[in-house]
Amino acid sequence: MIRSFQMKDLSRVLEIWLNSSIEAHPFLSPSHFLVSYEEFQKDHLLKSQSTVYELDGEVIGFISIKQTMELSAINIDPKYQNNGFGEKLLDHMKEKFALMYMTIFTENTKGFDFLVKNGFEVVEKKTDFMTKKQLVTLRYENNPLQS
Repeated sequence: MIRSFQMKDLSRVLEIWLNSSIEAHPFLSPSHFLVSYEEFQKDHLLKSQSTVYELDGEVIGFISIKQTMELSAINIDPKYQNNGFGEKLLDHMKEKFALMYMTIFTENTKGFDFLVKNGFEVVEKKTDFMTKKQLVTLRYENNPLQS
């Protein structure tokens, strides 16, 4: 079931974010995410519109979008990945928003491939100030005239 994030979901969502982020970014030290934990909670999760995927009463993934139409997160518990849950969350957002952006590390090939497969296109490349790693911004635009 897809539903709106509730504060009771906070600890589980943060656990999913931390575990899946560390797994998706083997090129970064896990400490990068431990240091960013509180920042992610305050500046991304709680300042975004977030939606969770609940399976058998357990939150197994979530997606968050800021008012600027930037996806700040799409994370699935690693043991539930590759089962279509991320795509269902993304499709849910596509129904609500005609335009979305997401910036990810280019070395996160799984995430990059997922976004491209789901209609996102590269619009910008840059270097992350802290890690010196390459970032890419992708855009999704639902243009019914092109359908």
